[in-house]
Amino acid sequence: MPRALDRLERELEEGPGGWRVAVSLLEMTGLGSPGRGAHETLGSVGIGSTNAESIIEAEARARRPDPLDELLRGEPVNSFERERAGAELARLAAEADV
Repeated sequence: MPRALDRLERELEEGPGGWRVAVSLLEMTGLGSPGRGAHETLGSVGIGSTNAESIIEAEARARRPDPLDELLRGEPVNSFERERAGAELARLAAEADV
């Protein structure tokens, strides 16, 4: 985790896509959400999606080798990544039910 934070800091300060990283971080925290007043709650921000497809996609993205590169480029999840992440989540869910 410390290395990831160091890389994130370097990208924010020196990288050509630093503004994209900053905006993405604000959006992930819910602070960059349009129309959100100070009196409103953040809803499911920080909890995550309850939609199965969104959960599988997020898991597939998290499994990519370079999370910062994923944050900057955000390429679509392909069918192989989706299938692999879905199978792993199904396996974990089956183990949890035991």
